[in-house]
Amino acid sequence: MATEVLMPKLGLTMTEGLVDEWYKNEGDAVKKGEALCSISSEKLSGDVEADDDGTLLKILVAAGDSTAVKTPIAYVGDAGETVSAAATGPTGEEDSSGAGGGADTDAGAGAGASGADATDEDDFEAGARRANRDTSGDGKRIFISKVAEKMAKKHGIDYSKVKGTGGHGRITKRDMKAYIESHPSDADSQEASSEGAAADASASGAVAAPVTAGEGLTGMRKIIAQNMMHSLHSTAQLTLHRKVNVTDLLATVSEIKGNVGPGDEAKALSMNVLLIKAVAIALQEHPSLNAHYDGHEYEQCDDVNIGVAVALDDGLAVPTVPNVVGQSLSQLRTVFHDRVDRARTGDIDTLAPGTFTITNLGTDGIEYFTPVLNVPEVAILGVGAQSTRLTLNGEGEIEEVVELPLSLTIDHQTVDGRTGAEFLSTLADVLAEPYRVLL
Repeated sequence: MATEVLMPKLGLTMTEGLVDEWYKNEGDAVKKGEALCSISSEKLSGDVEADDDGTLLKILVAAGDSTAVKTPIAYVGDAGETVSAAATGPTGEEDSSGAGGGADTDAGAGAGASGADATDEDDFEAGARRANRDTSGDGKRIFISKVAEKMAKKHGIDYSKVKGTGGHGRITKRDMKAYIESHPSDADSQEASSEGAAADASASGAVAAPVTAGEGLTGMRKIIAQNMMHSLHSTAQLTLHRKVNVTDLLATVSEIKGNVGPGDEAKALSMNVLLIKAVAIALQEHPSLNAHYDGHEYEQCDDVNIGVAVALDDGLAVPTVPNVVGQSLSQLRTVFHDRVDRARTGDIDTLAPGTFTITNLGTDGIEYFTPVLNVPEVAILGVGAQSTRLTLNGEGEIEEVVELPLSLTIDHQTVDGRTGAEFLSTLADVLAEPYRVLL
């Protein structure tokens, strides 16, 4: 019996994934554990593997298209096995209109379904492959991928005129691109109209709607672009900056390393691990920053799961250290480095959802910056490069202090500026007292 190959869900915030490339063609034999395709999602990319030996019977999501998580992207089964029409429809489910999943329906059924889907879809939540509820002039249901639909909207194209080459005549990104190239007048007229509307909006002081994110990009870069634009357009981001004194912390760490030697205990005292521990302590005193807000519901999280942004060759990953509270520095180091190693090797196993993120640009010499929220989280901490300065102590003597610049971005919809400032103040106190972090 044919089995579904599903788009994996890689984290709490993931709603859809992008198929970058198919390594196998329909009809190819596959073995259990063999990579079928590469996907990109959130800030990770990796391969989807076959769960069983068999034959790749049907590809449902073409390379370059996206689909919702936990929906079928292909079927694997015995050679010669037939996959039902209902299974190979663009949603992977039977048509609820009673058409049995086929591509053709009568005009009445199509019109009824149109009313059911009258609401606008969120670009970041809707599945990419679906049966469009509009119908063509001859009453046939139109199947179109999410990417192709976005292109049609952008260029003002009536996609009932476009011939689809996908399953059940589904219109793919390639089909839409080919149509635009062969009918430039259709696209040009819409773009001119859009430019005029944008000019009118600018003259009246109105804010134009954001363009579709990720246009012209592929793979992980496209997913990052979509996430960044979604974050900036769905939250009210405010960034607070301050320096904290880490002189005593660094001196104590240096002393401990000198006593224990270059072993695992010393390695556990890296700045990233110390910051994970310190942030968790501060979040316990300011739980409103350890929360999620998706635009509809605000929820404080019970566990403190801290993600740390890590640069990859082709993008960015945010491996998460779960359940930070109560763990020793040695335990935190082990988990942190395990997650980082997995991210850098393209491991796309589900990670614990983060509740707060740390991003460190200090090694690049940056002092202050404006970190972008990792939605639905409501706060992210940016860490800059350490610097030294001379100051007068309480006894009027000149001394050298080491300071660490911090940049805290909050979602001002749910977190007040004063609350963010108080969190930074608490974090500064924790870092100024070494044994609050080390014990």
